[in-house]
Amino acid sequence: MAQRGCPTVVLYGGSDTLQAGMMTSYTMTGDAHGDRPVYYSSVTCNYLYYFKPTMEWRVGLQVGNDDGVRVRDSALYADQINGTFLLWNGGEWIENPDVKIACSDDVPAGVAVSQSVGSAIDCMRFRLHGDAIYLAILMTFFQTTTLEFTRTDQTSGGRPVYVWDTDSRYSLHFVEREKQWIGLTTGEHRVYVKNCAMTPDQIRSPWYLRDEYGVYHVVWSVTASCVGKLCQQLMAPSNGNIYGGSSYGDVVTYHCDAGYEISGDEKRTCQSDQTWSGTQPTCVRGWFP
Repeated sequence: MAQRGCPTVVLYGGSDTLQAGMMTSYTMTGDAHGDRPVYYSSVTCNYLYYFKPTMEWRVGLQVGNDDGVRVRDSALYADQINGTFLLWNGGEWIENPDVKIACSDDVPAGVAVSQSVGSAIDCMRFRLHGDAIYLAILMTFFQTTTLEFTRTDQTSGGRPVYVWDTDSRYSLHFVEREKQWIGLTTGEHRVYVKNCAMTPDQIRSPWYLRDEYGVYHVVWSVTASCVGKLCQQLMAPSNGNIYGGSSYGDVVTYHCDAGYEISGDEKRTCQSDQTWSGTQPTCVRGWFP
């Protein structure tokens, strides 16, 4: 049985809803609202709290404002909620019996819960990818089917700013006020996602894409994957060349001009700590009998 006043609860189910990203763990903050404890998710920056005027528990980016999840129940603690949750579908509140809440120790086996991954910001480069709908929107505005971004030295809301490799006018960055990542904008943004992840590859919420008519669509297939941590660009040795990339796992190979030979490491690998294995070789004049 769930412990009275369980300090951490898990909201789960509803993985195919607009609120999928809110299905995660919430922990007591020590504050109260409506004579009930306030809970907070460091994964999504959402609060779980009691709204006394309507006798409802709600989820929202701010206490007092919900963002699409509510349940009419006067339980003293969130783990005691037994009512049927309501989710906003963009036009009305719909009952969703699949959405449940439980003490973190009582969550059924097999339920995947998004967890905070701390403040790591070591994803230097990532790729957005998705299904045919996503690709069609990309082709309409950017004439490409690939969106890869590289981290800059700038930050926004305590998170890195990334720029599109093809055109640095377009970026993806976090907006603290809205608690969301927005991107591909030189005016109005083309994509956004409500999530507080430290880097895009950690995002587990549905992405919204804007079409040619200015309408935003939830495109469930869109994900961001880290495609490599960049190492410092290596220089070719005098009288030689270097071949290969500088992302995590890439191997570069050194070659010397005719009449010269490698002295040192012929191959070096970009490592997980963003340093190169081995040392810089040189090209020395070959000895011929």
